[in-house]
Amino acid sequence: MEQYKKLLTETVNVNTGRGRKPATVRNYLYMLNNLSNQLTDKDIGSDNLSFLLNTAEVLQFIIVTHNPRTVRNYITSIMALLLVLDDPEYKNALQEYQVGINTVSLQIAKETKVQEKTVKQLENWTTFKKLQSVTSGYLKWLKAHKVFDKEYSNLLPREKHTLRFWLISALYTSGLDNPPVRADFAPMKIITDKKYDNLTEAEKLYNYLVISKKNKKYFSFGDYKNVHYHGVRKIPVGKKLNSVLNKYLGVFASPPEFLLYTQIGTPMDAGGLSAIMPKVFEPTGKHVNINLIRHIFISENISGDYISEKKPLADLMLHNISMQDAYRLK
Repeated sequence: MEQYKKLLTETVNVNTGRGRKPATVRNYLYMLNNLSNQLTDKDIGSDNLSFLLNTAEVLQFIIVTHNPRTVRNYITSIMALLLVLDDPEYKNALQEYQVGINTVSLQIAKETKVQEKTVKQLENWTTFKKLQSVTSGYLKWLKAHKVFDKEYSNLLPREKHTLRFWLISALYTSGLDNPPVRADFAPMKIITDKKYDNLTEAEKLYNYLVISKKNKKYFSFGDYKNVHYHGVRKIPVGKKLNSVLNKYLGVFASPPEFLLYTQIGTPMDAGGLSAIMPKVFEPTGKHVNINLIRHIFISENISGDYISEKKPLADLMLHNISMQDAYRLK
């Protein structure tokens, strides 16, 4: 059991700053052990791990004996382990479990009703257009002070502060091409496509802004909440956000190592990004955090129950369809 505890810790502990690891590992081990006992009459171990390769049998068993949400939890636990097992057979099985979790997520989505806003959400609710106006306001200030004509090291503290707030707000208000993800832009490294292609699979379990010679960009998310069953996700940077990033990076003599930094110049982490968000959107007069931005965006952009409408957006936002429906409020 200890060897699997270590492996599971690796797959959910890519970013040690997320802070949800011990309980997650315990839950995964409990479900895997429970499943192993039911199907092999043994605790999970190296001598009986191969039962997970019988994907059809395993999926049939958990689907017949459990409700959809529990089924999803079981498959997530299996995928978390298979993700870090260095064996081609297990990698192939991983793809079949991915199909299974997609199917059950669709089922959960169909059963999920649109939820009502809480009192706190009602108090702070705004429109996505107003959030975008905050981004426009920062850009107007930066242009008025000719910040884009200067080099970053020569900027005044307030200019650096506004530049940082403008970038953060733009990352979360770029619309359908790059809809708002969780706090996955921090920490995020900036890297060329050539260097990215030479990374090991383990090194790709991090978040990157990847830049090509033709100045095209994409985000590679290898460290996010659902990586254990969606894997590394590459999201193209849309035209609008690409323009923002070009302006931002143009201020630097050479590209910085990280996309976001704190006020004191250290790489920003997920907790720091979440904490600063209400200050970034303070001009709205509301207390706006990342979670609320995602609620607002989905509520305005998902109007029906068509899976074809939901799936592409869910993929870009790094969550599944059932989670997307949970974000949709009335």
